[in-house]
Amino acid sequence: MLVPYGQHQLKAKIYGGVVDELTAEDTEILLIPDVPYFEQLAIGETVVIYELRDKANALEDEAIAQLEAIISD
Repeated sequence: MLVPYGQHQLKAKIYGGVVDELTAEDTEILLIPDVPYFEQLAIGETVVIYELRDKANALEDEAIAQLEAIISD
């Protein structure tokens, strides 16, 4: 699986008007970090935590808006 960082590097190397083309040399210079699996898991768990926090904040904002609407009616 290519990470978005790698995809960005590949797309930056695409050239040609009609046919997109990459050479072997273009792919040889990609900089993809080699992070140990256990560290990838830790990073992933952190991302999930932040996503859940963002969802919780959005739900709280929605609940507050609904309560304020009820109170103002």
